[in-house]
Amino acid sequence: MHSLTLSFYGIDIRLDSDSEKLTEDIGRDFSFFKAAAGSPQITIEAHSRLLPYDGLPPMQASYVSPRNVCYYHKGIKYIDYSGEGLAVYNKKSSRCDIYSNDYSLLYEISYMAILSLLNERLDRRCLHRVHGLGLAVDNKAILVLLEMGGGKTTLGMDLLLSGENIKLISEDSPLIDPRGEILPFPIRIGMHPGKVPPEIPKDCQRYFARGEFGPKILIDLECFKDKICRNPCRPFMIIIGRRILSGPSEIKPSSKYEALKEFIKNSVIGLGLYQGIEYIFQKGPKEIIKKVPLGISRLNNALQVISKSRVFEFRLSPDKRKNSRVLAQFIKSSL
Repeated sequence: MHSLTLSFYGIDIRLDSDSEKLTEDIGRDFSFFKAAAGSPQITIEAHSRLLPYDGLPPMQASYVSPRNVCYYHKGIKYIDYSGEGLAVYNKKSSRCDIYSNDYSLLYEISYMAILSLLNERLDRRCLHRVHGLGLAVDNKAILVLLEMGGGKTTLGMDLLLSGENIKLISEDSPLIDPRGEILPFPIRIGMHPGKVPPEIPKDCQRYFARGEFGPKILIDLECFKDKICRNPCRPFMIIIGRRILSGPSEIKPSSKYEALKEFIKNSVIGLGLYQGIEYIFQKGPKEIIKKVPLGISRLNNALQVISKSRVFEFRLSPDKRKNSRVLAQFIKSSL
């Protein structure tokens, strides 16, 4: 059995697997958080085999998504991936067992399980994610809020390669604490095949055929190890992205009210964030009602960030490279 321990702001997760490749790949995904073995709060064990379904208790589905079907029985959640994989999550023991003889699916479920179970624990500690690109300059945090497919990854990659004094907080989901400080959450970066900049070394790239959204090239953070922010940053700037069909890229002042609307979407509700709803629900959709205090906590963190930040609107043209140059110049002139 091969093991990997990850430590996220005091939350330790141990992944055990009979596949050495799996622990190596997950370790590359979360290299920033790799830690020495200890006493984990969450244990995940990934098995390179299928669990016989005829030995499972009879259950009725409690939640159905295009990706999987979830069942609940005596405090244990069973998550079925079309008969090709199964996750068994016991919340009481904080243990998740994953089964599949398809490596790609075993890897994908393991990756999602880590994020899902981690985010549930982070929320309890009032450390909440925001769907956006997080950048840092001189310990000042810049949050770029864009919808899915809006070009966050391209912007982030271009800025990291620009030679400017810009560091990465997170390419997709920075963390916000109750004081409004932005905490680093850098994990591997995914780009569509053919979109990876030629400067990225081949040994930092992995091809991954995702089950639902198509293939991606996974880029290790090791190739940006000197460009990763490692400390909490104070709020400085919120940039709200608006895509336009034609016209020049430009950045102009906006209001804190507009920022609040975007944070409600991108953090309080969490559109664009992987929520791991199959792990969060314990007895079906009625659990949503119990999440009201969580929404209030997320709103509080959002208000803290907004109150301490300058807000701008970024009109993004279809030319993504030009957008990157405009943003880099704007950041440089604003410091």
